[in-house]
Amino acid sequence: MVYWGPYESRTTALIVTFGPCFAFYLSVFRIYKYTREFTVFTLACCFANLALMITRPELVGEAGVFFFAISGTVTLFLVSRRLFAESLLEKFRNLRSLQPSIVARRLTVSDKSLAEDEAFSARDRFTVCLSSDWRNYQEMAGSRDGRMISRLFEVYYNIVFAELARTVPSGRYYADWTADEIMIIFYGDTDEERETVIKEALAFTRTLASDIPERVQEEMGLTLKYDIGVAAGMGYLGLQGPRERRKTTIAGEVPGTAKRLETEGKELRSSGFDNEYPNVVMDEIIGASAAQVLDQGWQASFPAGAKNIKGRQVTLWRCSGTAQHTLLRLARAAA
Repeated sequence: MVYWGPYESRTTALIVTFGPCFAFYLSVFRIYKYTREFTVFTLACCFANLALMITRPELVGEAGVFFFAISGTVTLFLVSRRLFAESLLEKFRNLRSLQPSIVARRLTVSDKSLAEDEAFSARDRFTVCLSSDWRNYQEMAGSRDGRMISRLFEVYYNIVFAELARTVPSGRYYADWTADEIMIIFYGDTDEERETVIKEALAFTRTLASDIPERVQEEMGLTLKYDIGVAAGMGYLGLQGPRERRKTTIAGEVPGTAKRLETEGKELRSSGFDNEYPNVVMDEIIGASAAQVLDQGWQASFPAGAKNIKGRQVTLWRCSGTAQHTLLRLARAAA
């Protein structure tokens, strides 16, 4: 611009001024996700142009054209970046419904074309499965308006998934829900990650069994009762199922055990353990680590009575009550 302004015609100067601007936009179109770099570069160009206007008054007209061109470039950049961000978010949400967040996040930002099977192929992994569903859901659904139930789903699961993301920042989990029932699978890819997986699962369990019922009560004005079963072990985890409808699922004993443990918590309600907080029933592996993470509330061990786990030593935890009174009621229930 410094050369063409003084020595060539205005038409030529305009062409040469607009040309670099459009070339600049086309170049950043490929990298418009780099907001900071784009902002710094744009500001540097504007200050340089301002300095040129001050030092070379005869080029004020060309400088004004440049400002106009750069404004258009910035506008196109911002619109393109917004569309880009929205498309990434939509892609991430779709992928997250089929596989763990950490895998969905990697596929969303990857420039490579990775097959979904390669991203999270099914294999044996150490897992912790959490199973939970609401008590008396059918009665609730029959006595309340459908819109209210839908609103309750929205509030409850928004809180649950927000807490999942907060308590398990690694993203190594997969959650699937149907109506009032949710199954969450925490996993590790190596044997060294077992303790981390258990601690993360217990950290979320503590929140699900204490804070979340209170938050639902505050927002919806009702006491939502549910129980929780938590089991650990090896499972065949990954993308499985029909070729056209693959999704993350687990094959093995662990999810079934978690469901039975949840049933054990449900049965305990009929034995005098019915209250506003969930009964959390854990298998031997999780129960052995529970005292280190579930440091508030009480816990007690007893032989299970539910189908398929009858006689196994399981651990009950709840965030309120007294241990002595609980042990007495457990003894009466077992008798």
